[in-house]
Amino acid sequence: MLWDVRDTGLQPLAGSGVRASQSNIALDFHTDNASNLFCPEYVGLLALQVAKAGGENRFVNIRTIYNCLSLYYPQSLTRLYQPFYFDRMGEHKKDEEQTLYKPVFEEKNGQLETRLNAHFIRRGYQLRGEPMDEWALAALAVLEEITSDSSLWVEYKMQKGQVQYVNNCTIAHARTEYADEPLKRRHFKRIWMRKRGLSTYEGG
Repeated sequence: MLWDVRDTGLQPLAGSGVRASQSNIALDFHTDNASNLFCPEYVGLLALQVAKAGGENRFVNIRTIYNCLSLYYPQSLTRLYQPFYFDRMGEHKKDEEQTLYKPVFEEKNGQLETRLNAHFIRRGYQLRGEPMDEWALAALAVLEEITSDSSLWVEYKMQKGQVQYVNNCTIAHARTEYADEPLKRRHFKRIWMRKRGLSTYEGG
């Protein structure tokens, strides 16, 4: 599935269907499409035009986050194995719920499956008009604390014409806020890929 990553001027608010990638705001560490039933296995980016300033890419191994949680914050890790509400961005059938109720971490066939996107989680609770429980809030705060440690991740800024591929199952990524030139606006082309199922949100 292809997508244009660029600032549209729209605000990524709960229920709006506007993704943060459609703005120039900073994106916290996340895995792509965490709010839907089937996540892509791989994410590719092609830099058609880079920003005037900012827009650096950051990458962290999900196991690094997991190990820090296990070692220093086991209570938060336990909560992250329990479900959260995610805003589904309107990318669902008409008769389906606007939110997805899934854990951040889940063991499937001996593998760690991750749905990491604190932004979508906060929007999910806003959509439902429900407060997050104390342990959920603490767990998200811990995730932000861990991923704010620059010794755990790498950063670089893509140049025009470069292509990047990320394993969405093992790597979480982030982006810093950026500023555009009026006539040369940042524009990336993103592709989601997986080795099984249909190229739809429903087809696993």
